[in-house]
Amino acid sequence: MQESGLVKDIVKIDIPAEAQAIDMVLVRRAVRKLKHSSERWKKYCESQGLPDVVNPLLVLQAPNTPDHDKLGQAIDVIFEEMPELGSDSIRHVLSEHTMQTFGAHQVNWIEPQVVEDRTHVRVLIAKDAISTGWDCPRAEVLVSFRPAKDHDHIQQLLGRMVRTPLARRVPGDDELNSVDCLLPFFDRKTAGDVVKLLTAQIDGVPDPTGRKVILEECVMTPNKAISDEVWKVWDDLPSMTIPQRGTSPVKRLASLALALSTDGVRPGALAEMARKIHSVLDESAELYKSRVKAATAEVLTVRLQEISAKFGTTGVGYTDVVEQADERAIRAAFEDARKAFGSDIAQTYVDHLTGEDDSDDVLRDAFVRAAALACVPEVREAVDKKSDEIAEELFEEHADAIQDLADDRQQEYREINALAATPQISRLGRPRTRIEDYIEEIDGQLRRAELVKLHLMSDENGDAPIAKLNDWEGEIVKHEIARSGALAWYRNPPRQTADSLGIAYRDETTGNWRSMHPDFIFFHEVDGEAKASIVDPHGHHLDDSLVKLQALARFAEDHGHAFHRIEALSKVGDVMKMLNLKDENVRSIVLSGGRTVDWYYNSQFAGNYYAEN
Repeated sequence: MQESGLVKDIVKIDIPAEAQAIDMVLVRRAVRKLKHSSERWKKYCESQGLPDVVNPLLVLQAPNTPDHDKLGQAIDVIFEEMPELGSDSIRHVLSEHTMQTFGAHQVNWIEPQVVEDRTHVRVLIAKDAISTGWDCPRAEVLVSFRPAKDHDHIQQLLGRMVRTPLARRVPGDDELNSVDCLLPFFDRKTAGDVVKLLTAQIDGVPDPTGRKVILEECVMTPNKAISDEVWKVWDDLPSMTIPQRGTSPVKRLASLALALSTDGVRPGALAEMARKIHSVLDESAELYKSRVKAATAEVLTVRLQEISAKFGTTGVGYTDVVEQADERAIRAAFEDARKAFGSDIAQTYVDHLTGEDDSDDVLRDAFVRAAALACVPEVREAVDKKSDEIAEELFEEHADAIQDLADDRQQEYREINALAATPQISRLGRPRTRIEDYIEEIDGQLRRAELVKLHLMSDENGDAPIAKLNDWEGEIVKHEIARSGALAWYRNPPRQTADSLGIAYRDETTGNWRSMHPDFIFFHEVDGEAKASIVDPHGHHLDDSLVKLQALARFAEDHGHAFHRIEALSKVGDVMKMLNLKDENVRSIVLSGGRTVDWYYNSQFAGNYYAEN
């Protein structure tokens, strides 16, 4: 679910710097977050032409014995910050299913299951997980009045809030893919325990989903110091899809053509593609004439077996019986053509064969011909091959137009592209917002994160905190941006998103497709041009290190022309070693396999990374 974008990527936590009751300060901050989120969702939904605007929800979590006066003060603060809200915008889901008095405010009860659809409700007073089976994707801000010891109850409620409002990730926008938690009665140590609960961390083991928890958020937007030339290079970088099973190439092509036609990118595309596939079927029918003739005879024949036995005798007799296919049998055989070529192509091919002659005999012959062609493996292979070729041409020809469509439509094309049997190349989307943390934890101590310039995404001062980078990664970033001609760098998200460069590979154990995401993309001026480089530090002791190294090598072999450098790094002792995967000899030895990753980094094929100019 995390990989698919159905649940939010980021959990942001606000806690007091000192052990004191500053609950109303955090309530005020929560309302401002709600207001900011509302504005962003309104702008996003309108820009995408979505029929409904997402109205985010603020949840006030009360203790088991609610302090009605305290909740009343919170409602006072809410109305001060968002006076446009009325009394009808606040509801409660406490166990008392009657109107409750909180300070000077009368608040009605609402059935939990209808909160999501009652979009005028913007503030909800609750206790724990509310009720079994309840969730609320538009719930994005939580203020908990529970004491620090109740962190399990907070986790329970947050479990109801993590679904994304659009059932998909908003491409490149961390702010709209996040949930905010404000915990006025928690100290930093207890908040750390909540962090581990929320991200399934055990003794510091990183969360495999890539979900982040933020203590002091740094909202990053496209860095104004980065030139348009760098972004143009970014727009042309190749990224790979993970193949999704379940459809044939010709059905994938039909889906693509329909989408292009529907979006006005290529009007009449479905009819155009159908004509091209009809030509392939006609050519194949002639090329494999004898095979098609035999298949036609099979379609027109119904083979039966009669089983008989006689009283007073032993044994059973079997007799083969051949009958002429009737109209129903032919239509049943035609279903194979619909499955092989897709309903649209199969039906329009029948129309193509009949032309203007719609007599019964001509129509019957057309159904038989289509069914027979579907029975010939060489014909199906020819159709599949041509379908893949046409689809690739269409994706390439209309890449710019697709990039200009709304996010949900772009997602549709990504999903169609991923229906191919093999990984496909797609364009990277530009990141819109990125949320990082100004705070990092070192050996249990919290401190300010180091700030670095030139990241594609930055705060208003052009800085990017590198709190989430380990020592290796921090060293590499500082080394790369100190190189001559450094223009920009990018921390590649470790999951499948529109703004993450992905490389597909086969899982050796299951045979399923997986994706790896190299850690960094750096941009340097080379011979007067901006060029991108992949630099991927990866511990060679990890179980997946060899298969990922080989995936990066294959990517370099196929798409290395799009990059200045493609380098895999790992530390051997105290020395950072580098495998230059743009070098044919290095790629060849890596792809030949039969050795451990440790061997490659200790061999003559590896160089010293910091020895580079």
